[in-house]
Amino acid sequence: MMAAAVARGLGLTARSEDLSGGIAEDFAPGLRTHAAEVDDPPLYTLRYNASSQSIDFWAGHGWQPNKTPKTLIEETKELIALREVATALVAAQRDGEPEHNRDQLRAHLNTLYDNYVAKRGPVNRFEWMQRNATQDRHDKRIAKLEREWREQEGTTGRPYDGPVPTELVEQWETEAWQPPEPFKKFRHLEGGMRYDPGWAVVSALEDFDDDTGTATKAPIFTRDVLTAEIERTTADTPEEALAMSLDRTRRVDVDLISELLGTGEHDTRALLDGLVYPSLDDPDELVPATTALSGNVRSKLVAAIEAAYTNPAYEPYVAALREVQPEQREADDIKVRPGAPWIPAAVIAAFAEKTFAVAGVTAEHIGGRWTVDVAKYKRHGRLMTDEWGLQKRNLDAVSLLEAVCNSKAVVVTTEEGDVDAQATFAAQAKCAKITEEFTRWLWSDDERRDTLVAEYNRRFNSLRAPVYDGSQLRLPGLSDHFTPHYYQRNAVARITNEPSTLLDHVVGAGKTGTMLMAAMELRRLGLVRQPWIVVPNHIIEQVGREAKQWYPAANVLLGSAATNDEAAGDSSPRARPASGTW
Repeated sequence: MMAAAVARGLGLTARSEDLSGGIAEDFAPGLRTHAAEVDDPPLYTLRYNASSQSIDFWAGHGWQPNKTPKTLIEETKELIALREVATALVAAQRDGEPEHNRDQLRAHLNTLYDNYVAKRGPVNRFEWMQRNATQDRHDKRIAKLEREWREQEGTTGRPYDGPVPTELVEQWETEAWQPPEPFKKFRHLEGGMRYDPGWAVVSALEDFDDDTGTATKAPIFTRDVLTAEIERTTADTPEEALAMSLDRTRRVDVDLISELLGTGEHDTRALLDGLVYPSLDDPDELVPATTALSGNVRSKLVAAIEAAYTNPAYEPYVAALREVQPEQREADDIKVRPGAPWIPAAVIAAFAEKTFAVAGVTAEHIGGRWTVDVAKYKRHGRLMTDEWGLQKRNLDAVSLLEAVCNSKAVVVTTEEGDVDAQATFAAQAKCAKITEEFTRWLWSDDERRDTLVAEYNRRFNSLRAPVYDGSQLRLPGLSDHFTPHYYQRNAVARITNEPSTLLDHVVGAGKTGTMLMAAMELRRLGLVRQPWIVVPNHIIEQVGREAKQWYPAANVLLGSAATNDEAAGDSSPRARPASGTW
């Protein structure tokens, strides 16, 4: 029992100098309070049962025997001990325990790790396994491809039941006999450690190179990677105070900002001039300039001008919005074609009547499709069938205009169904001529040009992208070992303020770190309850390891390529996230 306790990091390692003149803080790691005892471990946590010399797992209501092979019991016990000591060391750093306590835990962790590696190798070691293509896998792959194809070719609820094209069958045969992608095999974790919620703690102890299979110790073995958070109570500038308010409350909290700056509310509002503006919905609610001066700034300007008529508080906002209006695009800057959705149907009809010298043209744009029509008896004449169209059925000028509006390629066929190349070329030339004339005619009238230019700018030239500044983000829990780049901080600020974000960064720019910081911030701010990061199967271990290195005290749960586990009847991949706070 004593040996098991030592293996789990629970042995007494105090030295004489630690005990001389000791105070209560010196003994804090050894005190076990009732509150600490009542917390149940996360679901599927492993422990070594010294009495039965076996591995148990926590089932939510008690400890149950784990199906650990006898050959892996000893190694699993050692991994559990590494987990316990590493967790205790991170907690000691997070809670700001005395330095000598942290040093003792660190020394013990080094001893456990060195002994493990000397005996067994890196904790993240693995083998690449290659599976061969078998007849059974081939048949299942063919069946899946055919099922997906039939569903795609059919209608909802009614898959296509006709014959499969020969060339498609040949393509499927080639694909189905391709060997499956190789996968990583962690033989030493088959004792259950891979599914222990604390596996990420152990995995993060190494900087592991998947290509060479070599590992180096993570910084936690030599120094503290986490500093106990100290809440700031003052700010030096209004910008800093505003950033702290947004970081803590996600809103402009005037009372908090006043407290940070040591000023009264009236002075605080004066200091925030230009940094915040009144909300268009509620003048008493303040909005950061980043948000207030972005988005559809044209519609915001209209609303702000209207609000300023009755409330002078909006006048600075109106002035600021005028400064950020996008540069007006003129007719020469706008490329337009017949059938552009923003062009009114009446304009299309007017163009046809003017250009083809015919009255009574109607145009409609319904369900994404244009219909341009005129009475059949009016579809004749030189302009309709010679200048702008052809003397063929459905190839008069109005019919060609409708085709152009719908971006439909005109192809003329003979009575036998063959393509009439000469007529097709002539029809397409007429379509190009109509398109060119439409652009010239559209801007030829001053009133029409001004109306359409204004409409274009209102629809397509009213947005201003927000510029986020993440320089003041605290990022509590981030390891001292990492210093985010400015663009990573800005990206985190954007992610926490927008529903979706694309990280268009080059390879090596730190996208993984950005996503990890953003996930932790989303959770801290209460925007999500349990952030998940979905990655390709072959880098699950790597990303999980990095997550624990970036945020040592975070509860990181590693998944797996795990739909396979669920298909086999293992409910733990679903139960673990649902049973804890991750």
